[in-house]
Amino acid sequence: MSHDRVLAALAGTVGEIVGFYGLVATVEWRRERARGYGLQRTTTSTARLLIAEFGLIELLDSTTLRPLFMYLGPGITGGIGSGTLLGKLLADLVFYGVAIVSYELIRRRRRMRAAAEEDTVEITGAEVTQPIAVGPA
Repeated sequence: MSHDRVLAALAGTVGEIVGFYGLVATVEWRRERARGYGLQRTTTSTARLLIAEFGLIELLDSTTLRPLFMYLGPGITGGIGSGTLLGKLLADLVFYGVAIVSYELIRRRRRMRAAAEEDTVEITGAEVTQPIAVGPA
């Protein structure tokens, strides 16, 4: 509205953060809550997941990449709307590239943890778990 590129870049960045994390946090919070967790555990678990998956790239994205790309975009295209869109798309490419790698690493870690839990048996009345022998001893 004011044709101020700095203000547009900052507003776009804040809008992206609120919209994206509002949706992601709501979906993840509901998923955790459906597992029967209490309010505190659900909230803590959701926050930990979001930080693990998006923490570092979000910090870089919201403080540097997205504002910079959204600022430079209008200079490239010559229009505030098209340039802001270009900046958003460039920032999204970097952000989601890193986020996908983070997501896959977290997913792999969960699968490994689940497999490890399946390979252990808890001895009733004792405080230790013992791996189940696989194959001939």
